[in-house]
Amino acid sequence: MGKRLVFTGAESTGKTSMVKSLGAEYNIPFTEEFARNYLESKGGSFYLEHEVLRMAIGQHNDILDHSSQFPYLFCDTDLLTFLVWKDFKYGIVDIDFLELFQASKGHHYLLFAPDIPWEPDPLREHPNSRWEIHTRYLHFLKEFKLDFTLVSGETMERKKICRKTIRNFLEL
Repeated sequence: MGKRLVFTGAESTGKTSMVKSLGAEYNIPFTEEFARNYLESKGGSFYLEHEVLRMAIGQHNDILDHSSQFPYLFCDTDLLTFLVWKDFKYGIVDIDFLELFQASKGHHYLLFAPDIPWEPDPLREHPNSRWEIHTRYLHFLKEFKLDFTLVSGETMERKKICRKTIRNFLEL
């Protein structure tokens, strides 16, 4: 199984742009955000609670499939996002998510802070709750004793932090 570096955090924090840019720079494949593709295929952001598990399973399967093919993998989110989201949106920490998460969790996490401007997107739901969501990410990362690096600041500072973490990650 390949080593996984997960780009994670609240909505509109630059994760997808950064994973694509750095994936190309380091020639490391990445998994896409399954929920975004799922919702776009449905034609919008409306979904029911049971669909969150469906999206989580899709993300989980993508990660495991890619991890089996490559020595290193960047992930544009993982199941931590679904744990946080279910907790935030529905007030539930789901045991099914915990089991899936344990099976595909990353080796290191890049937690993107919501300290950059919000960018509107029809699939984003909570522009005014990004710091609250960020706090939940911190809580889960610490509770599960996961290795993580906080990514904050303007684009160039974020890229510098990510590159330093990637260099260390590739030396594992």
